[in-house]
Amino acid sequence: MLIFLHTFLCPKCQEDIQLPDGGLTQLKKNFDFSKANDINTQQQERQALEEEQTNVAQGTAQKNISCEKHPNNELKFYCDDDDIVICGECIATGHGGHRISSVDKAAKSNRDKIKSQPPLAEQGTNPKSAAHSVFLEKAECVHSFSAKLKNTRGISTNGLAIHEEQVFFLDCANSRTKMFTHTGVFKFDIPLSRPFDLAMSQTGHLYITSQGDSCVQVYSTRGQQVSTMGQSHLGRPYGITLNKQGHVMVCDMRQKSIFTFHDASDKLLNTIPLSMCTDPWYITVNSVNDNIVISDAGSHCVYVLSPTGDQLYQYGTQGRGDGQLWGPRGVCTDRHGHIFIADCFTTSKITKRQSDMAKALAAAFTDNLLTCNICLEEYEDPRVLPCNHTFCYGCISSHAQISITPNLTFLCPNCREEIKLPDGGLTQLKKNFAFSKAKDIITQQQERQTLEEEQTNVASVAQGTAQKNISCKKHPNNELKFYCDDDDTVICGECIATEHGGHRISPVDKATKSNRDKTESQPPLARQGTNPKSVPHPSVFLEKAECVHSFSAKLKNTRGISTNGLAIDEEQVFVLDCANSRTKMFTHTGVFKFDIQLSRPFDVAMSQTGHLYVTSQGDSCVQVYSTRGQQVTTMGQSHLGRPCGITLNRQGHMMVSDTRQKSIFTFHDASGHLLNTIPLSMCRDPWYITVNSVNDNIVISDAGSHCVYVLSPTGDQLYQYGTQGRGDGQLWGPRGVCTDRRGHIFIADCFNRRIVALSPQGQFIRYIVTEDDGLQSPMAVAINPAGQLVVAEDGGKVKTFQYIL
Repeated sequence: MLIFLHTFLCPKCQEDIQLPDGGLTQLKKNFDFSKANDINTQQQERQALEEEQTNVAQGTAQKNISCEKHPNNELKFYCDDDDIVICGECIATGHGGHRISSVDKAAKSNRDKIKSQPPLAEQGTNPKSAAHSVFLEKAECVHSFSAKLKNTRGISTNGLAIHEEQVFFLDCANSRTKMFTHTGVFKFDIPLSRPFDLAMSQTGHLYITSQGDSCVQVYSTRGQQVSTMGQSHLGRPYGITLNKQGHVMVCDMRQKSIFTFHDASDKLLNTIPLSMCTDPWYITVNSVNDNIVISDAGSHCVYVLSPTGDQLYQYGTQGRGDGQLWGPRGVCTDRHGHIFIADCFTTSKITKRQSDMAKALAAAFTDNLLTCNICLEEYEDPRVLPCNHTFCYGCISSHAQISITPNLTFLCPNCREEIKLPDGGLTQLKKNFAFSKAKDIITQQQERQTLEEEQTNVASVAQGTAQKNISCKKHPNNELKFYCDDDDTVICGECIATEHGGHRISPVDKATKSNRDKTESQPPLARQGTNPKSVPHPSVFLEKAECVHSFSAKLKNTRGISTNGLAIDEEQVFVLDCANSRTKMFTHTGVFKFDIQLSRPFDVAMSQTGHLYVTSQGDSCVQVYSTRGQQVTTMGQSHLGRPCGITLNRQGHMMVSDTRQKSIFTFHDASGHLLNTIPLSMCRDPWYITVNSVNDNIVISDAGSHCVYVLSPTGDQLYQYGTQGRGDGQLWGPRGVCTDRRGHIFIADCFNRRIVALSPQGQFIRYIVTEDDGLQSPMAVAINPAGQLVVAEDGGKVKTFQYIL
């Protein structure tokens, strides 16, 4: 007799999972992740509102409105080509050759056209299509209020409906529809089961889609329930609107259809399939032409259909540029027929407010997701129940002890589902590692944000050399006496006139003193609870890096050289020559001392204890030598396949990037025992590796994908820099990577012949050295004990650059 055990392995932890009765459809949904998405959406909406409020235009249509681009000029002209009101300077700078007229003349011309037209009945034209409008150069926020009530921990606004006296908000986070006056005074709310959207009729009825009840709930504008509709037809109702006849149109995401119901009798009048949609969310009907507008959140676009359901056109693809959308939400039209789309995740520009938003987002995640609902504090040892709700281990233990039944069950404090006490007790409840990871990521993001903000404040502008008179590389006869705060660089007087006009400029001495004052006013690190290694040392990059020394690692009587690796200590420079299968030792002045022969070596690293670690692809291991060239041991033979890059972490343990196995292997530096393995599934050819001493992040160069990945210390991907190409933000065959004591990341962009500098957060800072400076095919990079950048070129040249003051 055959017995099928109906089990499978978890792809993440390889635990044996029993197939549920009824199949995989019985697996519980992770509502916490859905809630996380709602929080993120909410923060994006708040950000959009904040940006709109801070750009409020001055004056009204009756007053002389100033141009946003040129505040001293009034908006006196109308551009017919762009359908926008502009000033005289706008004509010269952005509307040359366009059809321009004065606003008064444009308005009069439009009135004359309307008067000269025959009656609309004779034209056969829909009266509502006769609208004409002139858009302001900048929309003005004339009023705002918050729909978040006191004593509520969060809000996520999904729907909006307005009539003459009331504004109805749908708060899906709290499963309520809230009624306000137009001035923002709260009146009452209506609790519902997972509501999504709402619409109002001319007869004063409020129609609300309820996903919990799979129907439309109908209420009066005073909050009394009138009826329900659609129970036998709807599956997962989302957006709702009313057509010209006043009938109710519902967008159902599960059935990918639009259902039209009679507004009074609940009779199904029509069904329009939405086969083109991935996730049809919101819907509206254009009053000018009766076309149906649908936002598709999954395909990041908006579809416009004819009244009979034929697709007329599509707007948008996924992205943040012109003509693109990212997570479109609500749609509506005005009396002129213009269509408006809530482009949820696209922001028009990056400002400091995004850092404020990041802080708010972190706080929202902590308050809403990382807080135990029993103690209302951040989770301590989060444990997840079978119903997927999470609590602190101590909290759920106390709750279970109080409410345990004779059948050894207790109720979940959140959903009241009956939970059976696990065999072995509550210690067998699984830990919620996702929440633990989320907490780690948020903590790390906050540390990065602090680091970035402190760096832009320019601490120690001159770093001990401000007293010296350093000549400008672009203008050798001028001294570097000034600091440009906008570009974070030291410049001369002529640089101000030619390249930094209008920037925030201050003398170097003044910038230095300003930073010292800020530093002295801060409490000691011990009192701040700050890790000293995370304390940044903000820096000033030289306008032009200076090559202060160079030598050739190519020896006489060798036909060629290909430099792959570089390692430096107080006295020695080790250069790995893969063409000749040797690691060569030089003094800092370039005097050759000895070499070590290996089998296809690739990269080299040095420890604080004076050991030299060399990856050998020929032997599939790491060879360990003393700095005098004596072999000490070998490591990793039974684990490594094709070892490439090598580095040491803060604990001094050895980390090796293996391109064949696409993994990072961490070995104990003394015993050689394997401590950890991090998969690199995102990489094609992981070559070089380094560890950032500021935050312990792991930096990997992927030569095959022409990019650099930055991972957390536990191996989670934080961000990626670069795509294949030669432009800004692109790399071509990246090779060696290293970081300095401030956390800056340096990349040897080999085939673009330049060194790229990134901030600790992966943001582009500048090119330190380029082909214009004589750089040829950089392969390896390192920071020497003096804090200078050392670059090894493919042809054997080893160059040292002073890049920072």
